[in-house]
Amino acid sequence: MSRLMHIPKWLAWTFSLVWMGCLVMAYFAYWVPVHLSSVLPFVGLAFPFLYVGGSILFLFWLFFSWKKSWWILALLILGYPFVGAYVQWGSAQDEISEQGDIKMMSWNVNLMGLNRGNKQVKLKPIAIRDSILQVLETADPDIVAFQEFFQSEQYDHIGMIKSKLKLPYHHIKFSTARSGGRKSGVALFSRFPIIKSGYVPFTGDTHNFCIYADIVKGQDTIRVYNTHLQSIRFKSQDYATIVEEQEEVDGYWRILRLMRKAFIRREGQAHTVKLHADQSPYPYWIMGDFNDPPQSYTYHQMMKGMVDSYREAGHGFSPTYAGKFPNFRIDYILGPGNAWKTDAYQLVPVELVDHRPVVSIFSRIK
Repeated sequence: MSRLMHIPKWLAWTFSLVWMGCLVMAYFAYWVPVHLSSVLPFVGLAFPFLYVGGSILFLFWLFFSWKKSWWILALLILGYPFVGAYVQWGSAQDEISEQGDIKMMSWNVNLMGLNRGNKQVKLKPIAIRDSILQVLETADPDIVAFQEFFQSEQYDHIGMIKSKLKLPYHHIKFSTARSGGRKSGVALFSRFPIIKSGYVPFTGDTHNFCIYADIVKGQDTIRVYNTHLQSIRFKSQDYATIVEEQEEVDGYWRILRLMRKAFIRREGQAHTVKLHADQSPYPYWIMGDFNDPPQSYTYHQMMKGMVDSYREAGHGFSPTYAGKFPNFRIDYILGPGNAWKTDAYQLVPVELVDHRPVVSIFSRIK
């Protein structure tokens, strides 16, 4: 504190204004379409760090100049509604109540872990796959959405999921098959009958997909979307630049270009999904890997007319991404809100692949 006393107040206030200006820009990242700004999506990524920093600045100026602190407090209050998408008060739940009508699960399984082992937990690919199946059996969902689902002549994961999880109905969209019948894509498995299914195409050169299925449970018919929005497609050299903090300027420019391209693609893809979903004759859910955090235009589009199950029933933090990039929440289960309520939400605390699964339970409002 004594060192802070010697910092010129004009310099400290200038720093505070710049910092809070960046925080306000992060607020706008939620509302402003990506194609209108190259900067805002990047600033939006930093929202939680900017908000925490702003809170520290408030405390600093509360000590030195209460008049300045109130300006900072006003900006913090303005952005407080966004905080609930990152943290919900209370401890994260290791187990959730099984009471409810439908239990849903979403998980990017990264080719069922078979493309490479997990050095962090020191498991071989086949052991990761078996552990994934064990997690699924324990969770016992009624409907599960997979991104980066994997099937081949050697590994019949469709059959395994159907038999082990007692989910007899499914709908899958694969990319082009490779040698050995190896193919990946997005998949929906259901305990209840699927009466109709389809595919929402994305434009451009992309390996990302969105599918949907109309599912009948008792007297209710619902529609479930499973989407995997545009990936950044980092290569090993890009991860090396990030993790090892290499001083290659070209490497960082390449990363920024890839990220911006993905931001723009996701904006269009989210618009396409919502345009299709809004024509649904039934209440609908959107699950999947959005590849964007809550403080993004992608999330803003998807949330129109929806409720975020984490915000409704979650506790603690929910960092669904477990890879080499900062651990953001990029995997979601969004519900219809009206006529349905969220009973429970859980981030399953496993790190078998680069995403953690999320589970939500919903009930029909009588």
